[in-house]
Amino acid sequence: MDNFSLYSYIESNVAALKKPTIIGINGAVTSGKTMFSQMLEQYLKDIGYHTQIIQIDDFHNPRSIRMKDNSPECYFYNAIDTQKFGELITDIKHGPVDKTMTLLNMGTDTYSDSKVYTTTINTLVIVEGVLLYSPSISHLFDYKIFLDVDYDEILRRGKERDVPLYGEGILQQYIDLYIPVQKIYENQCFPKKQSDLVINNNNVHEPMIIK
Repeated sequence: MDNFSLYSYIESNVAALKKPTIIGINGAVTSGKTMFSQMLEQYLKDIGYHTQIIQIDDFHNPRSIRMKDNSPECYFYNAIDTQKFGELITDIKHGPVDKTMTLLNMGTDTYSDSKVYTTTINTLVIVEGVLLYSPSISHLFDYKIFLDVDYDEILRRGKERDVPLYGEGILQQYIDLYIPVQKIYENQCFPKKQSDLVINNNNVHEPMIIK
């Protein structure tokens, strides 16, 4: 299926849902979530929707919390400030929002970023990121999408994207942290089973619906 047809299919599925509608775009690191979300948002804007993208990365806890003992288990349970994220989504669901939030900059590990979230009663909100369908926040989503990518492809993309920026050592972080965290998440939270739509995204130019 080409991307245009896929976005049209998603729009047809969410059109009748209660507004504002919270759409989740979930998957492992490098699964293509950011690009997919941006392209879906552009498609929806082009046909007249008001949209708002929210990135779960902005709601990470500081390193002292999420990496307290440097284990995948610690990261899995403590990576996301689910309370702060949940409060924003709850506000959006209850009415129009025009809210400025101070958020974590993961590069500096300080609360130095500021973002404005603006929604109406008809907004389609696209949330993209890892660990979205964990028990404490899964219920906040009205339509769940999961981008499925093989672990070998995750490493290939990590090498292509991150090694030029951070050096070869970053791949060990994929092996020791990112992939183990994703495996814990999939084994405990069953994001594919939860999702309304599962897409094989090994080829970002030819995504395939598998559920």
